[in-house]
Amino acid sequence: MWRPFKNKPTTPTPHHYILAHVALRQIAREDPLQFFAHMASEGRDELMKWIWEQVCESCDDEGKAAFSIEDVKTSTVRCAGFPTLLVRMPPPREVAEAHMVCIVLGLEDDAEVEGKPPVAYFTLERGTSTDGVPRTVLCSWNEGGVHVNYGDGPSVDETAFLEAVAEQIQNVTHSSSEEE
Repeated sequence: MWRPFKNKPTTPTPHHYILAHVALRQIAREDPLQFFAHMASEGRDELMKWIWEQVCESCDDEGKAAFSIEDVKTSTVRCAGFPTLLVRMPPPREVAEAHMVCIVLGLEDDAEVEGKPPVAYFTLERGTSTDGVPRTVLCSWNEGGVHVNYGDGPSVDETAFLEAVAEQIQNVTHSSSEEE
């Protein structure tokens, strides 16, 4: 007698993509100073749970997530000399889902804050080459909400990802200083 597969893969849901590409980016850019202050404090887990609740409320009608917010790991680091939040996502199952997210606050330590400081937002995404071989893709979201693809990314390693992001930040900093 035929029975349905017990361990068939679950249908992908948008939770992974929305958390990494939309929710964190929008909240980080809405009020960067408050976001970074929370993420560097004991309130980090509470904020992440609240963000996750919003993602689930938006996405659960397409099915429950295959992971929980406890599977998402965050740490505060420095990248190219700037305060940075590194987010390690659960392993991506679909192309364009992120392995990691790097959110960089464009504010030097001693700088006076005037208005909203810039936030650089990078993702290291799952991709495939034209012949179907898995690869990573280094991407960013610019301030205008445009997704920028830099091509092949580094290995799925925190240090390699931070180095690739630092290189992109230094390229932008270097090119903008040449324009002045």
